[in-house]
Amino acid sequence: MMNKTGIIITIIFFSALLNLKGQTSFFGDADSFFKKYVINGKINYDLIKKDPSDLKGLMKQIENFPLTDQIGDKNKAFYINTYNILVINQVIDNYPIGSPQEVPGFFNKTKYPVAGSNYTLNHIENEILRPVYKDPRFHFVLVCGALGCPPITNFAYLPEKLDEQLENQTLLALNDNNFVRIAENKVELSEIFRWYEEDFVEASGNSINYINKYRREAIPQSFNVSFYTYDWALNEFKVESAVKVEEGKSEVSNIFAYTPSKLLKSGQVEMQLFNNLYTQQAYRDGNREKINYNSRDTYFGALFYALYGISKSARVNVGFDLNMKSVFTDASQGSPLGVFRFDKTPNSRTAVTSIGPKVKFQPLNNVSNFSVQSAFWIPVAKDLEAVDSNNEYPWMDYHMYTWWNQFFFDKSLGSDWQIFTEADLMFRFKTKNGNIPTHMDVPLSVFLSWFPSGKVTLYSQLQYSPRFQLAKTTYSDENGNNVNTIDPFDLVSDYAHAGGGLKYQLTSNLNLEASSTYFFTSKNGGAGSTFNLGIRIIL
Repeated sequence: MMNKTGIIITIIFFSALLNLKGQTSFFGDADSFFKKYVINGKINYDLIKKDPSDLKGLMKQIENFPLTDQIGDKNKAFYINTYNILVINQVIDNYPIGSPQEVPGFFNKTKYPVAGSNYTLNHIENEILRPVYKDPRFHFVLVCGALGCPPITNFAYLPEKLDEQLENQTLLALNDNNFVRIAENKVELSEIFRWYEEDFVEASGNSINYINKYRREAIPQSFNVSFYTYDWALNEFKVESAVKVEEGKSEVSNIFAYTPSKLLKSGQVEMQLFNNLYTQQAYRDGNREKINYNSRDTYFGALFYALYGISKSARVNVGFDLNMKSVFTDASQGSPLGVFRFDKTPNSRTAVTSIGPKVKFQPLNNVSNFSVQSAFWIPVAKDLEAVDSNNEYPWMDYHMYTWWNQFFFDKSLGSDWQIFTEADLMFRFKTKNGNIPTHMDVPLSVFLSWFPSGKVTLYSQLQYSPRFQLAKTTYSDENGNNVNTIDPFDLVSDYAHAGGGLKYQLTSNLNLEASSTYFFTSKNGGAGSTFNLGIRIIL
């Protein structure tokens, strides 16, 4: 019969065995989790959201983890992995989001059960890891769910390899030119070095001394030091962001990352010049019957816009639009390229027609692929809508205040296809110098895109645009007799056109686009074609 000492020894033995098993299981499962869901330093939240069983299993292990009572690598590795997993879990609890900053109390209020206690993320970082272990390398392995952090690893931090792993990740971060930015006689550092300056001062005297411990090329102490803005956008990997593997390299194209539904991050700039040439030799009447002209009418429009990201969570952009128009009427029905002569004759003219501010925003926290863009155009040229007093010049553009609202939504269909939709509300308000009544256009557009490579998009498009008059108008004949009355919200005209195009990413910041469409039906509208060329820069 086993004596009391033997029973105690047996209990201690099996307790230690279970403790070791629990610790080993957590680190192994965490390692498998990161390998499965982390790609190129970003996290596939969408995949985790679809099946959160792996994450839930880890959360249960974190809750019941058997901590040791020693300040050692097991506890240290546990808290590092736990911090990163809790960040992912909190993103999933609120997904989809564009930034952890969109969740109130993300770091300092939301508590999770951790090894028998309830902790926030800030408590783990600032009351356990930093004061207990005094290791600045934490700042290169704790990942807060934002792109401004050093990239998250696709492996767990293991007690038996912890020092080597911390050293390697710090070495990678501090030699990364996107993280420590050096130009001429200055260096720009992540705001991490400002927020946690005391850690680097305590370890090495100042941040530059600490960085130089790991730099292959040391930074001179004479360099001016500044801090670039932290990027709080979510560190998300998405299949639909189209990571294309070409020649052994993973490339994320701006074509995929910045569809019209997506917004710029804080400090980013987007500029686009979209050139549209519309030409026709016929129009369709109120019965949609095609009537041929004895001339060719060609209209060229160049819309230049610029947007700037002002929100850390990539939810608000501001900018402006500028429109230039040109018209050319050719009785010989020759080439539409005559519009590019940009001369001023009885048959042609050119002018900057309008300019105005615009804003783009994401109205819903949890729908990152839906955005709204609103611009207000102010006419700046004269005699846009009709001939001048000498009946010389042709119609070129609307002399109206224009309020253009666009509603964008896109949805990826696997990794190679995407559907993009746009619904517009365009209000044009009659001015004292204008001849066209106040009206509203409601264009509805659908684009289907195919991504054959990381640099190319091919797409087809379809648009239908009805026009409703917003003011009652009575039209009279030459004798003053009323011949037609249009009431508010009457459909006065419409058109539909279809076509296709392609986009090509010339450089990492520069996209080119070409497209063409044909107007296959209309009521009191054109029966022509468009040819379009765009250039887009994102910095």
